[in-house]
Order: sequence, then C-alpha cells, then structure tokens
Amino acid sequence: CQAAKAELQDSCCFDKCDICADGNLYWDNPVEFKGVTFACGELTWIITGNMYEGGSDECNNMQTTYYDKCCSGPSPDIPNAGNKCEICPDGKDWYASVVYGGKPMTCLELDSVLLRNGVFGNSAECDQAAQEYSLTCCYTPPT
Repeated sequence: CQAAKAELQDSCCFDKCDICADGNLYWDNPVEFKGVTFACGELTWIITGNMYEGGSDECNNMQTTYYDKCCSGPSPDIPNAGNKCEICPDGKDWYASVVYGGKPMTCLELDSVLLRNGVFGNSAECDQAAQEYSLTCCYTPPT
C-alpha cells in the first residue's frame, strides 16, 4: 500500500514531503520514530503515507528532526554500509515474501536485516543469502 501511494502520488495527489530535500537519502540509516526504529527509507514511506505536504509545518519538523541522520552520510551505527550484501545485482522485487531466521518478511526487510546483522558483500553469508533468496527476490528489469 505504501509503495502504491508513493508511486501514484505525483500524478494525482500532492507535493510530497522530502526529508532530504536537496540531499541524498541514506536508505539504511537507522532512526527512531514514535519509539520504533526504522530505516530512513522506511521513514519516507511513513511520511508519504501520512500525506505530509512539502513546505508544511509537519514536513519542516520532519526535515529538522531527521535530516542529519538520514541525509548527511552513512550512519556510524552501520559500519561497512558501503560494502552491503547485494543479493540482486540488477533488480529486486522488494515486496516478495521470504522466510529468514524462521521469520516471514519481505525482500526489503531482508535487505535491512542482512545489513543490521553484519552480512556484507564478498562474504560466505552473503553468497549463501544470494543463493537462497535470489530466485524469489531478484528479477532482470526490462531494457
């Protein structure tokens, strides 16, 4: 639902709030929102889902609160984030369902869990994850 809202909002809705405005979003950086830890990328979906409009007080507050953690560089809380395990080199079906560690989750959640668990590229754990989840999570985008 959040993905559909984000995808369609440009053509039919409102000027969405962008916490990074002119900066780059560091998707996996962890932030706390209402007592729950999210990746910055997930926080952008929450902001869009709440329909915070660009320039509104709510948007300005979110930018002030989260810009430093989400937009100013990789988080020191996630060392080696630049060497993250990419199980899908070309395209990922973020919402495909998988089971990791006995817990059902989407491929998007798996991506964050691998990073939080310290599974980095060029490791045996990353190779194993790619082998196990690539058929479900990966696709080749049309050219």
